[in-house]
Amino acid sequence: MKNPILLVFWGVAALFLVLAAGLAWTQHQIDSWPRVTVQIQDRQVVPDRHGKYVGEVTVTTAKGEQLKLRTSWASSQSASMQSTLDSLPQTAALPENPQDPKDLRLPAQDTDALMPWFIAVGGLLFAVIPVGVIALSERKDGIRIAATLFVLIGLLMLGLGAGLAYQRAQVLHTWPEVEGTVVSSWPIARGSRGRLGKDAEFRYQVNGAEVHSVVGTRGGSNDRAWLDSLLQPGTTQKLRYNPANPKLATFEASWSFGYFWECVLMLGIGAVTAGMGLAIRKLL
Repeated sequence: MKNPILLVFWGVAALFLVLAAGLAWTQHQIDSWPRVTVQIQDRQVVPDRHGKYVGEVTVTTAKGEQLKLRTSWASSQSASMQSTLDSLPQTAALPENPQDPKDLRLPAQDTDALMPWFIAVGGLLFAVIPVGVIALSERKDGIRIAATLFVLIGLLMLGLGAGLAYQRAQVLHTWPEVEGTVVSSWPIARGSRGRLGKDAEFRYQVNGAEVHSVVGTRGGSNDRAWLDSLLQPGTTQKLRYNPANPKLATFEASWSFGYFWECVLMLGIGAVTAGMGLAIRKLL
């Protein structure tokens, strides 16, 4: 019975390690890109698509082009994000994608560099813990301990997924809906994977007052022509805004898989992990 159990554990560990290796390779590729010097013209904090804040920086290249870049990290505190943006030098050397001169990246945060290691450690735990428990005890209680540990990990993931799903559902239940008009829009680099999104400045009415807010688009693409066709000035969109802070708005919120996919992923991982532990305990 031990070999099938170990194969399941090692399969999960392999998935974690492959993911960690992929993230590390992506970061390595970006680090190897040539640097170009840019002047930072403007920096502002804007709401992202999930109720947090990200930094948006306008830079001017040596060729005189203006580009808008977005941070790959987000913060629940706008003041914290503003402090991070204020710490960026006026003149900066940024990595430039050799395949696309308009694809520049802002400096990575420490959490970006640590993320592959965190994921790799998680994979090693999946590989080592059951082996260690079985090696220390030839009795059934050794495997039972490993199975119980996986049940606990699964329950933790289920709790995190449920909490995130509750937050998203609260947006749908408590954020009022309003019709917003696009004032202007622009393509923008998202995250560290080279995909482009498009942001737009909207204007809308809240309690008789006009509010202007920058709102991010759904998903991303490397197709600039397709992005240019999105959110033309003068078009309208249904938005939801935070009643406590009307400038924080989104049109991502909906009862759809796209809005809840992270919750579904966490709940799925938690269910599989907990179910695997329970199944092993039943087989003993």
